[in-house]
Amino acid sequence: VLLLVIGAAVFGYANYGDSLTLETIAGKEAELRNLQAKNPILVYGLAFVIYVAVTGLSLPGAVPLTLVFGWFFGLCVESSW
Repeated sequence: VLLLVIGAAVFGYANYGDSLTLETIAGKEAELRNLQAKNPILVYGLAFVIYVAVTGLSLPGAVPLTLVFGWFFGLCVESSW
């Protein structure tokens, strides 16, 4: 399992490393929000799977991932007060 995760990380970084910067993600914010509006279950499910995999396997990057997800999804608490 560890070799599979390492292989996927190396493949992802080799092919998409330049597009995974904060500046690039922030530049595509409108496109990402449109995708979220059209496919909310897919976006939330994928974010959940990625976050659980990264934190559960103690991979580096959990803190930046938390910050990016917090920025993108915002505070999802509804108040009935």
